[in-house]
Amino acid sequence: MATEFIKITSFLLNPNMDLVTPIWTIVSSSWGCISHHAQYMSDLEENLSSLKDALDELKGTHEDLRQRVALVGENPRKVVSKQVEDWLRKVEDLEKKVDRFLQETNVNAQSRCLARCCHCRSSYKLGKQAVKFLGVVNDLKDKGRFDVVGFECTLTSSSSTVKKIEGLSEIPMDENVVGMETSFDVAWRNLHTESSGIIGLYGMGGVGKTTLLKKINNELFKRNNGRFDLVIWIVASKQAKEETIQDTILRKMDIPIQSWRDKDEHEKAKIICILLRERKFVLLLDDLWEFVDLVKVGIPLPSCQNMQKLIFTTRSEEVCAQMGAHISIKVRCLTPEAAWSLFQERVGETTLNSHPQIPKLARLVAIECDGLPLALITLGRAMASRKKPYEWEYAIQVLKTYPSRFVGMVDHVLPVLKFSYDSLPDEIVKTCFLYCSLFPEDHEIVQHDLVDLWTGEGFLNDFTGINEARNYGLYIIETLKLACLLEEGQSEFLLKMHDVIRDMALWIACDCGLKKNRFLAQEHFNSMEKHESVAEWPEVERASLWGNDEEVLQWAHYPSLITYLIRRTSFTDFPSEFFEFLPTIRVLDLSENERLLELPNAIGSLTTLEYLNLSKTQLRTLPDGLKNLRGLRYLLLDFMTCLKDIPAEIISNMSHLRVFRMNFSFGRGIKGLLGALEANKHIREISIYLCSSVSSTMLRTSKKLQECIRNLRIEECSKTSTFELSYSKYLESLHIYNMLTLKDIKSAHLRNLQSVIVYRCSQLINLNFLVFAPNIQSLWVTYCQSLQDLITETTSNEGLNTFSSLKRMRLDNLPCLKGIYPGVIASPSLEEVYISKCPQLRKLPFIPDAKRLMIMRAEIRWFRRLQWEDESAKSHFCHQFKSLGLIEGTDFTGIEPHWPENMDLYHTRVTDSDPFSCSTSREKERQQILW
Repeated sequence: MATEFIKITSFLLNPNMDLVTPIWTIVSSSWGCISHHAQYMSDLEENLSSLKDALDELKGTHEDLRQRVALVGENPRKVVSKQVEDWLRKVEDLEKKVDRFLQETNVNAQSRCLARCCHCRSSYKLGKQAVKFLGVVNDLKDKGRFDVVGFECTLTSSSSTVKKIEGLSEIPMDENVVGMETSFDVAWRNLHTESSGIIGLYGMGGVGKTTLLKKINNELFKRNNGRFDLVIWIVASKQAKEETIQDTILRKMDIPIQSWRDKDEHEKAKIICILLRERKFVLLLDDLWEFVDLVKVGIPLPSCQNMQKLIFTTRSEEVCAQMGAHISIKVRCLTPEAAWSLFQERVGETTLNSHPQIPKLARLVAIECDGLPLALITLGRAMASRKKPYEWEYAIQVLKTYPSRFVGMVDHVLPVLKFSYDSLPDEIVKTCFLYCSLFPEDHEIVQHDLVDLWTGEGFLNDFTGINEARNYGLYIIETLKLACLLEEGQSEFLLKMHDVIRDMALWIACDCGLKKNRFLAQEHFNSMEKHESVAEWPEVERASLWGNDEEVLQWAHYPSLITYLIRRTSFTDFPSEFFEFLPTIRVLDLSENERLLELPNAIGSLTTLEYLNLSKTQLRTLPDGLKNLRGLRYLLLDFMTCLKDIPAEIISNMSHLRVFRMNFSFGRGIKGLLGALEANKHIREISIYLCSSVSSTMLRTSKKLQECIRNLRIEECSKTSTFELSYSKYLESLHIYNMLTLKDIKSAHLRNLQSVIVYRCSQLINLNFLVFAPNIQSLWVTYCQSLQDLITETTSNEGLNTFSSLKRMRLDNLPCLKGIYPGVIASPSLEEVYISKCPQLRKLPFIPDAKRLMIMRAEIRWFRRLQWEDESAKSHFCHQFKSLGLIEGTDFTGIEPHWPENMDLYHTRVTDSDPFSCSTSREKERQQILW
């Protein structure tokens, strides 16, 4: 301590030490800061007054500029400058802040009698803020001097003097657009009519939509005739958004880039709208993948009068609907003749004439393309230099077994088609799509058969209810159809998959070729395919084999197989060893093996099995081994007409069974079976045939069984006078046969009922229960001698009109029938009416859609005596009746009706009596070429 004191004393007493300068520096610096802060307080009133004056001047400048902006807005050819809009927005924001600040200063002025320290603090804070606001106001005021408020928004030449179409240029393409003449004619005709402002061209990938749009563009270039003054071509692509389309339009219209480059999406839309709203334009939008908001882009909505047109291409019919297309045109694959012409062009006459066998082989290669232009062009180019027959034979073999190996398929065809797969909404839909590739090429798939398999595989497990899962499966089918990945077959219940789309699906399912045989689907092997496919099978997970007995047993020796579809073989029985090599199998489909008479008990070794389909086989009994399948969830036994008995013990052991179905099967051990089903905790869906009063009574008294019933056939229950289904809300088909004591059918909540057959119920008086079935589509009533009216009531508690969904009706041998319905029914879905031997029936209550009814069958004498309340209905029925050319005395009693509507879901149509013969037009065409 003493040492430190000596040092400080020596420092202070040092005569050379200058103490004044640093002290003065500190004092002067502090005083400057204090005086500056004091000035905030002393000049507060003056600064507030200056701020008010500056703000008033700014508001005046703002109002003047707004008036100039309003004048610009009155000119449809001008658009306001972005700098002006930004300045006006900044001034409006600043006005609000300064007004709020001035209000705060008034409040503070009233409280200045408070303590001096508080007064100083608030005055200082307000003074500092006033100076800051004053600087900002003055700065904005200086920047508000605009010589130009808006600019002229026009093209380089006015439309009145344009001789050529602005924005239009010819696009290079092949002049000869093979096979698209019809689609082009339809599109061109709609382009030049007032009824179509928005036109959608949709179809699968590679079908030629872009080529068709290019032809429309080039035809406009050649023969516009002054109808349009502006045409713009835009490639939308998968990633294109509204702003991308805006930039393309502005660029194509030669608008100076500096006038729109820095503007936001809304401002660009205003410019585009000004440019287009008074013009006759055609906007060609290629490759649209999703909805584009035209208003957001700035495109005036094309209407039916203003000669403003939008034509776009897309792979999705759904996009056509979302875009509000006035007409949607499906671009289809080429006909066989057109496909052959296109393929010939690409191969070239030199190659085709190089050997006598090549033209025949070339036709077979063209057939494998199934009319898809992209595949025809790719394969044609690849084969253009191949002049040896064995090269063409090898190409055919590769296309039939592993198409992805063919030159150009992986590079030019499959990836293009895969874009459609990638655009599907989620993984469930994608998985369901890939599953379709297990069906053979050219095969028509029964859509409910497909949904059954999807459900059995567990793809639709997000739904606890079977009905909800099935509806979701049908929704997925419609999604795939809208995406042009599935097509409707010969009826609305049948589906088909284009051959090249199927090749793409198999390629994706096999990890784009990395796992070559993960999915495998074969039909009618030949010796060349056999060796390779069997040898490369260890990695397969799902397989289908159709119409070949020998390979079935060889293919069952691989441990990774979880799905096996075996159909249309000639097996009468399966050897026991077949079931010993499927340790992981979950789905086994043996349906449509129409010669199969017996199954061994060894099937019980498939303990992992969850789905078993034995429909359309000739099995007389079910093997006892089935009782070991305790994990089975789906057992399908449809159309098994030889089945005599279903042991209740088998069903009792299947403790996880959810779906049991036996449509059009005639097993007799039903009493015990119903008890086993009722005792099952997991059962959710039952389709069954009842043939005794005991079984019908059990069903009638069981709420659980009724809630699970989906399809019901009841026959020859002699003691039943009243049949009641109070809880059958999921019932889809009700077929009643030979119920001679039945007088009344009672039910409610039949919203899902679609098909009804009533046959030989001699004491039945009416079918009033149908008022609770607003969605019925097929009705067949015959040989009911006491029936007086189908329906006597006119309302339904379902809130829907009775028969509004009816498609087909057959009334036959009903001698006492006087009426169908007491009122008049609008029947927009009605397609076929068949009435025979109903002499007392005098009126038809239907008012059908003039474009829908296709068939009216009846005796001509009866038809002439009909009384009509609606003249338009009379005219329509007369026209349809006469168009059949019926003659007096014709009797249709012997004509069998169609399968009931929903039975089409389970019945696969085979065109030839021999299920193993070729049944498709393409296969027949192949055979003709080979012969």
